[in-house]
Amino acid sequence: MTWMNQVKEVKRIDESTNIIHFQIDFPVVSGRDVCLYNTHKAITYNGHEALNFVVKSVDVPEAPENPNLVRATMFRTGILEKIDDDTVRMTAIINMNMGGWFPS
Repeated sequence: MTWMNQVKEVKRIDESTNIIHFQIDFPVVSGRDVCLYNTHKAITYNGHEALNFVVKSVDVPEAPENPNLVRATMFRTGILEKIDDDTVRMTAIINMNMGGWFPS
């Protein structure tokens, strides 16, 4: 069973920013979908090459809510830091509201 259906780019804003939409299927609760504004920027962090990223839920006409799914919301931010050629460190803060009810 695939828990996450194909991610679809809804809108390309520029080379580092887009809006994506995907559906998440769980075995014990009803399906969710998420529509996200996704952007990143190359930076120097702790003296290393890095990417700073921000992901935030949005509502756009190109990805309307599906009445058969629960719309989840998310906020995520963080840094992907290249330590050396073999090592990348990820630091992230993620907040996700799955919406609806979950069984106990």
